Amino acid sequence: DLPGETPDRLAARQGWAELTEAYPRQRWNLIEIDITADDILTHAHHINSLISPADTIMDLNIASALWFASRGTGRHIPPSELPNTSAPPSLLRRPATTPSPPLTHDASYTILTTAVKSEVSCGRHFVSLSDLTKTHKLPFREAGCKRAGEYILKAAKEGFLETKGKGTDMMVGLPGASARAETQLKTHHETVTSTSRCVIVGMGADETLGGYARYRTVYNQAGGSLDALAHEMAADFKRLWKRNLGRDDRVISDHGKEARFPFLDEDVLSTLASLNLQQVCDLTLPLGAGEKALLRTCAKRLNIPQAASLQKRAIQFGTRLANSRVDGTTPIPTNDAEGLRQALLSCMNKSVLKRPLGE
Repeated sequence: DLPGETPDRLAARQGWAELTEAYPRQRWNLIEIDITADDILTHAHHINSLISPADTIMDLNIASALWFASRGTGRHIPPSELPNTSAPPSLLRRPATTPSPPLTHDASYTILTTAVKSEVSCGRHFVSLSDLTKTHKLPFREAGCKRAGEYILKAAKEGFLETKGKGTDMMVGLPGASARAETQLKTHHETVTSTSRCVIVGMGADETLGGYARYRTVYNQAGGSLDALAHEMAADFKRLWKRNLGRDDRVISDHGKEARFPFLDEDVLSTLASLNLQQVCDLTLPLGAGEKALLRTCAKRLNIPQAASLQKRAIQFGTRLANSRVDGTTPIPTNDAEGLRQALLSCMNKSVLKRPLGE
C-alpha cells in the first residue's frame, strides 16, 4: 500500500471528514505521518529500551507506531482535501450491494469497474483483491473465468483496470491509478509538529467492551455463554497494566507528552460494570456491529456513523507496519543490534520496505 491507502490512514481521513461535518465550529487538524523502514530501524534500539520489560516483536511494533504518532511530526492536510463522507464499502465491511451480474461480457466489466470505483475514495487509489472480493460479488464465472484474480487480470489486459502485485498481494485500481498515487505522494504539504501536550489513546476499550476477535471465538465455542466471555475479558483486563499500559505510557511520555486513557476512567469503568454484558457487546451480531456495540451506539448518537461501523484493526497492521503472517510473540534479540535489525525486517509488511507506512 501507498501511505494514503493504509487502513488507518483511510479511517483517519474518514473520521476527520465526519467530525468536520458533524461539528463544523470546532477546528479539526489532521497530521499525516509517513515513516520509512529506515526511520523504524534508526530508532528501534531507543524504542526497545523504552518498552522493557516487554520483549516481543509485537510489543516493539506497537510501540514504534505509538512513538512516531505521539511525536506528532508530519504533513498538515488542509481542509480543501477533506474526503467525501461516504466511506468505501470494504473499509466498513458492509454487505455487498453490487447488482446481479448480467450475461454480456461488456456489462460484466461495468459491474467490476463500478465495484472498484466505489472503493477508491478518501485518497485511496487501489483496493486489495481480498477486500474487493469480500465486499462485492464479482461476475467472474459469467465472464468465463475460474477465479476472481484471473477475471481482474483479464480486465486489466483489456484496459478496464490497473493492477499491481500478484496472487494474494494483488491490488486493483482504475486506469492511471499508479500515476495519480505518485502525484499525490509528491504533493507538497506543510510539515508541522503537534504542540499538544496530551495524547488521547484508546487502550482498554477492547478489554472492557469486548473488542478482540478471539472473544467471539470463546463465546461461540462456549455455546454463546456470557459467563465464558466475561471470564476471558476479566483475565485480559487484569493483565492490561502489565501488557500494555506501562509500555505505552513510557513510549508516549518519551516526547514529553502525557497519555490519557478515557476508556479506563473510573466513572466509565463503574458504568460498564453496572451493565449486563449483553448491553456492552452483542456477539450474536456480525463483525463491525457486535463487538464494542455500546461504543458504536454512542458514536452514532454523536453523529459519526461511519466510525461506528469500522472493524477493529491492531495498530501495527492498520498502519501496515507489521506483517500479520509473522508470529509477533517472537522474543526481541536485546543484546544484538544486528539481530534486532533482522528481526524487525523479517516481520515488516513488504510494502513498508518499499514505501512509507501511513498513520
